[in-house]
Amino acid sequence: MTTYTIYDRYRFEIEKQSDTIEDAKQAAKQWVLGGDWGVDGANVEVYIHAADDDEPIISIIVEVPPDEEHLIHEAMYGTESCGDSPNDHEWEHDGTWSSGGTSTTTASHCRRCGLHRVWRVCGSQQNPDEHDTVTYSASMADEL
Repeated sequence: MTTYTIYDRYRFEIEKQSDTIEDAKQAAKQWVLGGDWGVDGANVEVYIHAADDDEPIISIIVEVPPDEEHLIHEAMYGTESCGDSPNDHEWEHDGTWSSGGTSTTTASHCRRCGLHRVWRVCGSQQNPDEHDTVTYSASMADEL
């Protein structure tokens, strides 16, 4: 049985996994999702290396979603709001724009409380360490 070692981006050993490459990928994903990457979300690159040096090092990217409830609460702190969950709001689409290459920006607002949401999607031509983002604000001018 091959032993797989999982590393972070600085080649710090996270753990050893002794089953299949799929088990090692799952362990790497669980490690990333169990970490504290902030409220904005992130794409975290993790490396998997087999003890058999004939196999290449595999790189996987694990997407950490943003903490939208925290972002909404922070944006609307002290003002009237429909709630902290995106599902609490009645979203109206304001528009979608190209941000260059394959990236887009989509804006919307809540019809009831006025909360503004801006999604920036990197697309397939994203740079290293770049990831999709969502921001919330009480005023659209703060986000564009």
